[in-house]
Amino acid sequence: MPPKEYLADDGVTLVNKYTAVWNKLKDIEMEKEEIRADLIAYAKKEDMEIIKGSDHTVKVTFRERLKFPNADDPKRRELEKIVRDAGLWNEVSRLDTNALEKAVDLGKLDECVLEKVKQFSSPEESVIVSQPRGVKEEE
Repeated sequence: MPPKEYLADDGVTLVNKYTAVWNKLKDIEMEKEEIRADLIAYAKKEDMEIIKGSDHTVKVTFRERLKFPNADDPKRRELEKIVRDAGLWNEVSRLDTNALEKAVDLGKLDECVLEKVKQFSSPEESVIVSQPRGVKEEE
């Protein structure tokens, strides 16, 4: 396809627009994170939580919180055992619906459980629009 025809194609135009906007958003997100870091540093330096602009206000809240091991941390199993042994598991855990969906898709549930579980689900279209890295049109 000649270059002028190719660039006039609706799909090409849409991909080019999508990529341009996606790149702008990525740049804006990076700028936002830099400004966020600057706001945090400013709030710490000035020992304040409320920072006023000309038309808007930002609140920066600092608090200590407990950080527990992530799922891939070797200490996680030990923590989970302590929580289970203390009888707290049902109180502090929750259903992972993504894991449940995967179990259904892989056929890991017996038919009786599958029918009961499906009563709480509804079909929904899932659409992913992505740009594979390193995939470029050959010239």
